[in-house]
Amino acid sequence: MSKLVGLLLFLMVLLVPVSAQMEITHLEAVLAPHDVEYIVDTGDEVNATLYREALQNGMPIVYYGENVDLFHGLHNFSLTLTGETDNSTKNVALGGLVYGTDHGSIEHSLVIKDYSYESNHIKRVNQWVFDTLGYPLTSFPVTAVRTELEYQEPYGVLETLTEIIQIDDTSSEFDWYDVTVSQTLTPGANSSGSDWEWEWLTYTMNGSRGESNVFLSDYDQPPSGDLPTGLFSFLWRILNFNPRDLLPWLYSPPERVEGVDMSDFSRELFNIRYQAPDRYQKANEPLEIRHHYVLRVREGEPPRFWQQSQVKYVKGNVIAAPPYYSTLLGEGYLELR
Repeated sequence: MSKLVGLLLFLMVLLVPVSAQMEITHLEAVLAPHDVEYIVDTGDEVNATLYREALQNGMPIVYYGENVDLFHGLHNFSLTLTGETDNSTKNVALGGLVYGTDHGSIEHSLVIKDYSYESNHIKRVNQWVFDTLGYPLTSFPVTAVRTELEYQEPYGVLETLTEIIQIDDTSSEFDWYDVTVSQTLTPGANSSGSDWEWEWLTYTMNGSRGESNVFLSDYDQPPSGDLPTGLFSFLWRILNFNPRDLLPWLYSPPERVEGVDMSDFSRELFNIRYQAPDRYQKANEPLEIRHHYVLRVREGEPPRFWQQSQVKYVKGNVIAAPPYYSTLLGEGYLELR
């Protein structure tokens, strides 16, 4: 194992461009100071022109409260989600950040959904602003980043971070996209003090459903301690220069958590479930999972695919209590225009 690690680290030094190592920086120095507030209460009068200009000038802007849909009028974001099927929760915060790099513009977007707006959402909005300002700039052309949090208390909270990269290729028939989906599932026992714990989390990307137009080309199987097989995955992790992402097989998956692969290339289906075994002692703690796959689409077409997540919750301290199956979370057609 030590020789293998040494070889991989040597390859890492050779393959990581100097620009990728030097460009990892923060945007605070570029964005601050400004007279415009980043976080806007839509319960007050909103100066749309002011915030539109601020967004266009590279400032993060977040609308929160009861009239957050006003945010849609500020900028036409290229990464959109449409076709949601569940209306039990609603948008309580919407935000975005757009800035230019040597490879074009990068768009970050934020969506927080809940039954109603709560004051504790502001803490998460502030964290998103902080994380987004510190997003690393590498030599890889990250196209769009989307963060969605959906609250379903007292059961739990699911956060999904989707990063899409258009891969440089020489094909005249297809365009290729690298997709990384990082999810954090926080059960109610941890987020709100309820008895609800998680039993499983399922994530699905369906490239053949309805209006989808993508082909599944490659994906990382659930963590098992084995070396990854996807070349795109390996290069992506190298260029990010994060040891946990670069060498994930050196970091064990959550203890005893099983990854079940239900994917099917013939159906353009990426479908992974992570489930806790019986009497799992950490089901009341957050579960952090990362999915990674590569898609291809006909040359010049914007990629469009269906995605969804679902959680099964159980009451940890109640014998024979029925489980709760969440509605579909983050469901809809994700399209990069």
